[in-house]
Amino acid sequence: MARSAHRSVLVAMACAAASAFAPAASAFAPPPTTARLWSRLPRLRAAPARPPRRPRALPRIRGASMLAQAAPSVIVAADEAIAGITLCAVLQAQAIQACEERGHFYFAISGGSMLNMLSNLAVNPAMETMVPWDACTMAFVSHRAVPLDSDGATFHKAKPKFLQSWIDAGLTVITPTGSEDAAREADAYEAALKAAGVPFTADGLAQFDLALIGVGTDGHVGSIYPNLPDVESTRTILPATSGTGKITMSLAAMQAATTSVVACAGKSAKAPLGKAEAMVRALEAAGETPRTFPASALRHSATWLLCKDSASLLQGQYE
Repeated sequence: MARSAHRSVLVAMACAAASAFAPAASAFAPPPTTARLWSRLPRLRAAPARPPRRPRALPRIRGASMLAQAAPSVIVAADEAIAGITLCAVLQAQAIQACEERGHFYFAISGGSMLNMLSNLAVNPAMETMVPWDACTMAFVSHRAVPLDSDGATFHKAKPKFLQSWIDAGLTVITPTGSEDAAREADAYEAALKAAGVPFTADGLAQFDLALIGVGTDGHVGSIYPNLPDVESTRTILPATSGTGKITMSLAAMQAATTSVVACAGKSAKAPLGKAEAMVRALEAAGETPRTFPASALRHSATWLLCKDSASLLQGQYE
């Protein structure tokens, strides 16, 4: 099948999958949202065969020169539910494409609100079963260095929401070992990524097919927090120095993903008023640097999926 035709089929597949969740046609319009998000993922549409896999030139972490580039790629969904549905549709369609083209799909997910968004996939068995889970490998963007059955473990939190059903269907999950030694866990996790076959760039960075990344009100992504040396790390996995007891992907590794989506939707106990002000700092504020607001490092290297509330203070005209 020609690439253009193949892309059209995949877009239609993602739109149809998202539409399957609609409680009522009059209250739901995911096809244009999903299609717009899909169109913003150039690496996904024309992914090179493996091997070899050419690494992408990474934006510099230090400084703010990259923040002065053209407008970021932002998609605005009507609400949190539609944002989650759209995210799941993209995950599903990209998994299908990657497995068809390269035989395997490697992806990484954040915790927090991302877990609720991904649970949308589990509520529709027809959509969930279309993913070839036995040819997929999942890792974590960040994870607390605790026993895996601890209440604070993202692995433990994700299992009842969606992850157990994915594992039962054949998904391979790369987990920490479950110790409380973050430095040791970081080294072991990076070694586990390599052992699982995750591709690495010539610069020694893991290169996932897809990274799904959440963002905090202070601009942290993964467990990379402002004004800490972690921002400049050039390794794939590091022990966070924020005092959270976590291991995390570096900003450089997040940027190295073939496709990355930063998702920000809804309100939470940590952000009862939403994250609209944070999105201004991440996407439009001229004075921010990755050091002061780590999420801004992904301003031009990721596609941003926001709900209307999260996008309400942005000045740019986004679809």
